[in-house]
Amino acid sequence: MNTVVLARRPASGTVRFLLSFVLLAVVSGATIGMAKLVTTLYALHVGASAAQVGIISAMESLGMALLTLPAGFLIARFGARRVYGLASIGPLLLNLVLPLTEAWYWIALTQLLIGLCIPFRVVSMNSAFLDQLPRIGVAKAGWYRAALSVGMGLAGPFAANALSSLLGYGWSFVLVAASFGAMGVFAQTFLPDEPAPAAGGARTTALREIRAMLANVEIGESCLVEFVSAAVRALYGAFVVVIALQVLHLDRGDAVQLVMIDGVASVAALLGLGYLVRGLTSGQRYGASVALAVAGLAVLGLADGFWPFALGAVLLGAGCALIHLINMEQLSRHPVAKSKISSLFNTASMAGFFAGAMAGSALSHWIALQQAFLLAIPVVIALALFCRRRQLARAGDADTTRVALSALVPAALLLAGWEALARSGWVPPQMLPTPQAVWQAGVDLWDNGELQQHLQLSLVRLGGGFTAGAAAGIAFGIALALSRNVRDYCGTLFEILRHLPTVALIPVFILFFGVGETLKILVVAKGVFFTVALAVRDGVLNIPGAWFEVGAMYRLRPVRLLRSLVLPAATPALLTGLRVGLARSWMLLVLTEEIAAEQGLGQLMEFGRQMFRMDQVMLCIVLTALIGYALDRLLQLAERRLLAWRPA
Repeated sequence: MNTVVLARRPASGTVRFLLSFVLLAVVSGATIGMAKLVTTLYALHVGASAAQVGIISAMESLGMALLTLPAGFLIARFGARRVYGLASIGPLLLNLVLPLTEAWYWIALTQLLIGLCIPFRVVSMNSAFLDQLPRIGVAKAGWYRAALSVGMGLAGPFAANALSSLLGYGWSFVLVAASFGAMGVFAQTFLPDEPAPAAGGARTTALREIRAMLANVEIGESCLVEFVSAAVRALYGAFVVVIALQVLHLDRGDAVQLVMIDGVASVAALLGLGYLVRGLTSGQRYGASVALAVAGLAVLGLADGFWPFALGAVLLGAGCALIHLINMEQLSRHPVAKSKISSLFNTASMAGFFAGAMAGSALSHWIALQQAFLLAIPVVIALALFCRRRQLARAGDADTTRVALSALVPAALLLAGWEALARSGWVPPQMLPTPQAVWQAGVDLWDNGELQQHLQLSLVRLGGGFTAGAAAGIAFGIALALSRNVRDYCGTLFEILRHLPTVALIPVFILFFGVGETLKILVVAKGVFFTVALAVRDGVLNIPGAWFEVGAMYRLRPVRLLRSLVLPAATPALLTGLRVGLARSWMLLVLTEEIAAEQGLGQLMEFGRQMFRMDQVMLCIVLTALIGYALDRLLQLAERRLLAWRPA
């Protein structure tokens, strides 16, 4: 069906509408972009701080979020043309008043009032575009946003920079006001003026209609995705000038170029991606958009110059543009009045812009502004996995995504928090290195071969001690369960010794065996022996007595009985004991290597502590955790294979 729509040649009336609409969108975007940049520069001119600039930027989004939903229902009742014209009067007057204020909070108030007027204009345009999109072709779903971006990201910032330098802030705001008035007049020539047809059946309240729209899976998820996308975009839009001037120490021309580069990337993506991704599934498109957005946020958070920051802006703009294309295509297919869908969608967008700007403003008190981009990465990943999980749940297969969600999201949050804390200045860098420093320490140790040597020696010690301790534990556990004599003579001593901490025995082992390899193997073997023996004993004791009676009836020899009955029946408990014992023995080995060893992962960690190389210490901590997790996962896989006969 989509292919037919894309191949159809638009009618002449549709072409006229599209050209007029694109022209209006370009001028509208240029006016908004010029107003935003002039307002930011004017706020900095009167002495506003970075946090206050963030609040000023958030106020317009707050006003838009408050009235976007009511705007959709009013437009559905009175028509887009009439509402658009009346809504243009407010910004016209307020921009004439704005240069008369010099306190940042008065600037914020005017932005809030302007934001209360903008939703009626935005929803009028968006609903008209959504209504015409099936006739225009869904490949052009990004043209509205692209036209806005041409104005907001290119013409607007260029005009703002040139006019504010040439004419001053006062005349710049006068030109912005005049542009709002001109757009209000031009829109009367082509925007539809007919109210949306009322839905059949009983009349419903606005709140009930909103709930019904949100209950729709595609509309609800589109709004949620748009909220997060807008919040991420707001971080860049609100603080790009501040970061460029105050963090990267660029001049004002370079700051404006960063705004324009973001605009060019967004426009190119919105115009071209609709044709490039037509052959991809919805899941593939979402995956590509998330990958681009995460890469962009990572580059923006780590950039230290103009071109790296520009690259991050390009990646982020492309990712958000692809998300917008997907959402617009989905929303255009719904039969609900487009003004109502548009109002809900734009409310989510404006709420996201407000949340992103306010979050950046709040975070600027505790961390560097660039770190906010890194903190946004786990949020984007969590949203992507959440949506993917719901999609698979509807298809009846959510296990894979559940595992990914439980693993990736906490890891991403931990890394982002670590990065932000390390760069915040609260903790000296000598005490808490950044993840990049830890990674570099690992690369250096790997290149000179030192890391492989320490890891290999630790794993050999673990393998030898674990094998010896597990074998002895299995044999003793079976004997303890099956032999009354072993229980009578050894049971009490076994219970006493298993409560003796292995750490307490390390000095005794050093006294008798020195600090050689025997010490490490004994410590590992002791750590796993009691755990495995206890698990095997309990597993054998839980075997039903009738099973042994069957074995006696068939006159099974002890070795055959052990191989065919005891070991298979005790395998679940045995594997649990092996997993617990492996974890304990790995921790004990690292501790022993810290105390009494010349090589090994624990000794590498201790050497880093003595030399105050916290990057090396953190590297060893991370490796210890990852190796322990990997070994446990291997045993889990073995358990699944060996116990495939057991019901889930």
